[in-house]
Amino acid sequence: MSAQLLAKLALSLDALSLRGRSILVACSGGPDSTALLLGLAALREPLKLTLYVATIDHGLRPESARDALYVERLSRALRLPCDRRRVELDRSSEAAARTARYAALEDVARLRAIDFIATGHTLEDQVETVLMRLGTGSGTAGAQGIHRQRGSIVRPLLDVSRSEVRDFLRSHRVRGRADPTNEHDCFTRNRVRHEVLPALVSALGAAALPAIARFAEIASRDEACLNAFARASSEAFGSVETFRALDPALRFRILRNSASALGTSIDFDAFERIDRALASVAPVCVALPNRVEFRVRYGRFELVRSEAVSRPSTPSTPLLIDGPFEGFFRGHRVAVRALVPFEKSAPDAVAIDAAFERLSWPLQIRTRRPGDVFAPVAGAGHKKLKAWLIDTKIPREQRDELVLLTDSAGEVLWIVGLRQSRWTCREVGPRGGVEVSIRASGS
Repeated sequence: MSAQLLAKLALSLDALSLRGRSILVACSGGPDSTALLLGLAALREPLKLTLYVATIDHGLRPESARDALYVERLSRALRLPCDRRRVELDRSSEAAARTARYAALEDVARLRAIDFIATGHTLEDQVETVLMRLGTGSGTAGAQGIHRQRGSIVRPLLDVSRSEVRDFLRSHRVRGRADPTNEHDCFTRNRVRHEVLPALVSALGAAALPAIARFAEIASRDEACLNAFARASSEAFGSVETFRALDPALRFRILRNSASALGTSIDFDAFERIDRALASVAPVCVALPNRVEFRVRYGRFELVRSEAVSRPSTPSTPLLIDGPFEGFFRGHRVAVRALVPFEKSAPDAVAIDAAFERLSWPLQIRTRRPGDVFAPVAGAGHKKLKAWLIDTKIPREQRDELVLLTDSAGEVLWIVGLRQSRWTCREVGPRGGVEVSIRASGS
């Protein structure tokens, strides 16, 4: 099995044109990145590779310093130079750690004049990503999964399974370091890993996983082809008659690219509203997230940023809490991180215990919807959110602008800036949980 991983790795390196190039191996000490490091070290002579190692310590876990020391010692045993970096984070979240990690890796690569940075993503990582994106209604853009190469970042183990990684490490009498956050079942990726993938293999056989990974490759090629057609057809933008003559797939991509340039997005539901607007003989305006509007008038259309909103705002596309995350929602900075058993959340955040099995995961950050229910941490009991807002005398014009943390079934866990629910806590129990911070930008 050791030869099998090396053979796949060598083919991948050739496909990526990495023979004779310099590579910075990003190694956390976990099994996947450790196998990547050992495999590249075994191939450096036949493929004339110049190898360097980098390990990034974010300080998010008590074991992180020992993980970095493990990588240093392994690199020394392989006679490879190793850069150990400690990064300071403004927010303790996996998303912030990922951003800081890649920035540090790129800095090491730049200082050492290294051609490429290699990470240890495997076939199962690819399958998990594809399934999670399909589960949220993604098109071919999301179905591409993890890119085999994006700029200087390469993932040469995407054809290698975790079982092959384990066998390879066993043949080298190496175990790698374990990350306990990979066992938390409060995040979608971990539930897909521990529940969905085994069920797929049980129902369809082990060949299902590489088949899904091949689907991602096919989706990537299809997406590149459609995007090329979209760029070639973009001269139709602006004229309703010319634009409607295009295939819907091309219309969607042209609109999506234009919306992205304005800092917003168009999902399938928004595209259907826009398509209906294009068929209208009367002037129509479709509101999109981040104060962008699609306007149709007198046979012409445009995507523009609205400087002032004179009508009630439309609901924004919810943010799904699938795992550690850092980003923005309606002018609020959002950060989500895993909590280990019995850990307390920050004072300005809320914690959700993984043991709360009555909640429907994944959690969402969104505006209110009909049917939402709310049980304050103290006070009015369980009631419709609308009734609670009326009883609390929240002005009507403010209700649709409230940012909510909810579960998938409409249970409101937190009305940001107003009240928490009985489902929030300061300290999680033995199963751990998540911390969610939602703060107005600039606060």
